[in-house]
Amino acid sequence: MSKNINKWLISFLLLACCFWVGVKLDTARWTQKAINMQKQVEKKQSQYNNKVSRLRYQVEQDNANSKNPKIKSVSIQNGSEALITSMGTRFFKKIYTWDSASSYSSHHREAEQYVSGDLLKDKSLFGDKHVSDMINNTGLVSQFNNAKFWIESADGKTITAIATVNYQQNYSGSPTGTGIRTYELTYDQSQQKFTKINLIQNSIES
Repeated sequence: MSKNINKWLISFLLLACCFWVGVKLDTARWTQKAINMQKQVEKKQSQYNNKVSRLRYQVEQDNANSKNPKIKSVSIQNGSEALITSMGTRFFKKIYTWDSASSYSSHHREAEQYVSGDLLKDKSLFGDKHVSDMINNTGLVSQFNNAKFWIESADGKTITAIATVNYQQNYSGSPTGTGIRTYELTYDQSQQKFTKINLIQNSIES
């Protein structure tokens, strides 16, 4: 009798193990399938965004080359605003986001691709070793919130604009403060880089 019970228990355990293995394999297959589907969705979305960007760029280019001065002027203004918003947001997000001395240094190195000439030497933008040491010693962290841009002038070659940057910073164990900085920008479209970034106003809110 006990032998029959043991055989039954062994058979049951084997069936349970087989079922468990099957469930695990099935789960793994569905998980991989979900990952693949997500990748396909992201790829399709990226392709769609790229297509929209190309079409928008082509429309702007056609309008910018229009013989109608009003259409040309509006097109240049719209294209300049989109360009400055995109490039400026990328730049300031790099400058104002870090959580350690190493991320501060790496983000600022990455931001260098957006500027040219003497701006690379501007310590108010890119800091130096003393700033990294201060961050390391105090635990200062910074988080970019947003940036807004207003076009002053644009001629299809050079864009001048005003930017306000909103960010948050705090030292280790201290309350978070919100900073707002206003900059005057000049962007060279042939270089695809900022050639001037001047701080014209600075305020901190506790």
